[in-house]
Amino acid sequence: MSLGGIAIGAMVDAAIVMIENAHKHLEDNGKNSNKRLQIIKK
Repeated sequence: MSLGGIAIGAMVDAAIVMIENAHKHLEDNGKNSNKRLQIIKK
């Protein structure tokens, strides 16, 4: 595997972690729309 492939894989992995984290916070704290928007902006 080339270094470019490894770098792209690391970026995709980081993006997935960020999305999962945002999803978890929205599930835990996002009961109203204003709160959800604040969580997404973080």
